[in-house]
Amino acid sequence: MAKLTIYLCALQLAAIYSTNLPLPIFGSSIALVGVLLCMAWGINLIFSQSVRRVHLVHILILCFFAWSSLTFLWSEDRAATFAYSISYIRYFILIYIFWDIIDTHEKLILCMKGSIVGASFAILSQLFSYAIGSDIGGGRYSAADFDPNYYGVLLATAIPIAWYLSIVAKSRLMIMFYILFIPMAIVGGGILSGSRTGFLLTSLASLYPVWTFISRSRNVRDLVLSKFKVALICMLLLIATGGFVQLISMGAFDRIATLWDGSANTTSLGNRTYLWGDALERISENFFGGIGAGSFKSTSYIASEELRAHNTYLSVLVETGSIGFMFLILILSIVYWKAYQERDRAYRACWATMLSVLYIGIFTLTWEARPYMWLIMTMPLINSSNQTEQNQSNVAEEYSDV
Repeated sequence: MAKLTIYLCALQLAAIYSTNLPLPIFGSSIALVGVLLCMAWGINLIFSQSVRRVHLVHILILCFFAWSSLTFLWSEDRAATFAYSISYIRYFILIYIFWDIIDTHEKLILCMKGSIVGASFAILSQLFSYAIGSDIGGGRYSAADFDPNYYGVLLATAIPIAWYLSIVAKSRLMIMFYILFIPMAIVGGGILSGSRTGFLLTSLASLYPVWTFISRSRNVRDLVLSKFKVALICMLLLIATGGFVQLISMGAFDRIATLWDGSANTTSLGNRTYLWGDALERISENFFGGIGAGSFKSTSYIASEELRAHNTYLSVLVETGSIGFMFLILILSIVYWKAYQERDRAYRACWATMLSVLYIGIFTLTWEARPYMWLIMTMPLINSSNQTEQNQSNVAEEYSDV
């Protein structure tokens, strides 16, 4: 049963990165895998009768969720706040299950593999849409049931994972698979999606492979592998260049080109600046407690249509006040600091790159109600927590021998 829960964790990440299929009763494939994971973990808990001690970050996440739920008392949209509260309960259970089950580096690697497999299926779905000419409007293509901006950021976070897996993989076939994934993610998340945020973040995420390639090339054994990677990457870049020439005439590229053409759409970032201005004006209404979690969408002064703030930081500040915002910043800061303390340089750079991409990406997206954002928070903690537990164990053994 313990092995089953580990594989279900990997499957859960694969489902989050992949196309979310609608299902009867459960609602979606992500929800179905989540239910199976909870059941397997519960059965495993009965037999093991032990759980893993929580980290400070988990306590802060719980405080954030509890405070967001408490805003129901003065919320301007209680239905939305109640929906957020239910989601937060599910997210915390999922976060803790991952924390309790994924307690070694090997198990984490398996989950990282699951995310790449899921993202690969999403890319295939997008390429199929491109092949049949089924765009979502303006020549933009995305995986089924994916917002193109969400999709672009998600693929950008997968790039450092894929490269790290190519470093630790032993099979040459798997190394090729992980390296092949990177240009496909850049084309899919940064170009075909037509997402300007996706384009910038996939470019940023690509710096990690460049850095590790340079830093690891001094070792002779790694240099041989690096030459193999260079040959494969060059071949893929040639293929990607041919596809890029074709994409220039598409609406997706035209939209990305607005990053540097100074158009009105660029100035307002797709009307995001108007939403941000609205959010900033509303902060003063209840600086400490906010207007209620999830309430901005239905109570925005921009009444033409219901839109979220498109900025996680502003969304949390205006909806949960300075108290909720303080919890969020503490969580993000501690997680990044823990990732930066990793001893292995390639592993540390992997999480630092991924978190940087995530932290920048949520500047244009409202992700505080997305499970992925919270799941990724616990991942860099696993190795650092294991190191602390191992050090404590070594100290205990040393004293027991005296």
